[in-house]
This record gives sequence, structure tokens and C-alpha cells, in this order.
Amino acid sequence: MHYAFESDAKVRCMLENVTRWLRPGGVFVGTIPNADQLLMRLDQIPTDAPDLSFGNPVYSIKFESREPRPLYGHRYSFFLQDAVEDVPEYVVHWEAFVQCVHTRSSQRFDHMLNAISRLAATYDLYPLYRKEFHELFEEFHEHPEFKPLLQKMNVVDANGETEMDDDQWEAVSTSSPCTLRVLLLINLTDIYIAFAMEKR
Repeated sequence: MHYAFESDAKVRCMLENVTRWLRPGGVFVGTIPNADQLLMRLDQIPTDAPDLSFGNPVYSIKFESREPRPLYGHRYSFFLQDAVEDVPEYVVHWEAFVQCVHTRSSQRFDHMLNAISRLAATYDLYPLYRKEFHELFEEFHEHPEFKPLLQKMNVVDANGETEMDDDQWEAVSTSSPCTLRVLLLINLTDIYIAFAMEKR
């Protein structure tokens, strides 16, 4: 979804595609980077820094500008070792996006809604949940169906211990590196949000 947030037209196209292929009761499941975490990290970069980037040898995020922070087109480049080479992505302000889902196009709230909220309200999508990846990990890492998947992906070993190094953990969390693995598990994957929306 975050690739579509380059422009209003691309977001409309994405939402049209989602709703066209979902029947009522169908669920749209997705992941997006956590705008709050990305912008917090951007704000932590010193004003005299030569570029607007953060990360480690495993991943990096580089913003093109600090300001303005528009609803569409707030671009950054994402690098993930052995997977993604400086792909352009766009910040998605989740609260602005789903505010419309609760209010739809009610005139009572129209004056309070920004452009993105009014746009999404026209697509009949209602949020079922939104969780940061670390919340999903905490909830499901011991689940009999998902624990083997985490092992297969080399996130944890058979004893539930991590097989990822500090740089890899930071790549999925973008929180401060921590020496205690337990804290890393708790703070895991703050950079991404999982969500589900139902078409009604």
C-alpha cells in the first residue's frame, strides 16, 4: 500500500482495485511501514547531518527531505540486504487513512476529515485490526501453527531463541539496538504495521 502513496491518483487506483475484487465481507490484509517510527527516526537525525538516513549494514532508510510532510509523496528510499535495493517508498499516515473508515462520508465529520480520509471513505473498507509486528510476534510466536514458520524463516531456533544478529533485529524494529535478547523480542519489528480491513 505504501508504494501507492506517491499520489492521490495512485491511492485511488489501489483502493479501486482492492474493492473491485473483494466481495462484501472480504478482507484486505496488508503491511505498511510505521509512519510514527519512521518520522521519529527522521526527527532524531541532527539538522547538520550530510544526509537524512538511518539504518545499519542490513538495512537503511534515506529520506529526500525533512519537510514538508504531505499526505502523498513523502518519499524515502529503502534498502534491505540481499532483498531490496534502494526502492522508493512513501509514508502512510495510518490514522488519517482509516479515520474515514469509521466515519465514512458523514457530513457531520466532513469538515474534520482531511483529503485522504474523505477519499478512503468512498471505498466501504472498515478496519478489523492494526498491530505492530512486535505485537503480532508476542501474540503468536508460541502458536503451534506459526512457531514452525518462525523457525523456518530463521527468526528463532527450536528453543525459541533468536538466530538473528543485532543488525538484523534493528532492520525489523528500527528501535535502539539492545544487548538483551528478551528486550529485542519485546520491541521487535516496530517499523512495520499489519492491518486488516473488511469490505461491507
